[in-house]
Amino acid sequence: EDSHLFYLDEVGFQVSMRGTKGRSPIGSPAIQVVPGLRTRNISVLCTMRATGIYIYFAQARAYNAQLFF
Repeated sequence: EDSHLFYLDEVGFQVSMRGTKGRSPIGSPAIQVVPGLRTRNISVLCTMRATGIYIYFAQARAYNAQLFF
């Protein structure tokens, strides 16, 4: 029966954020060198069945056998 069948999948995303605005105190020049790009890797583990998503987890590192069980 299909109600007992589950699908498991892992997918990775890389989120990149670029700062476009900054601030400085009144009367001081707005000159400061900062990294222009911040990135973060996110892994999502999802279990699905025919009726929809059963459960999912997201974390900032890749899944391995220890984290899976």
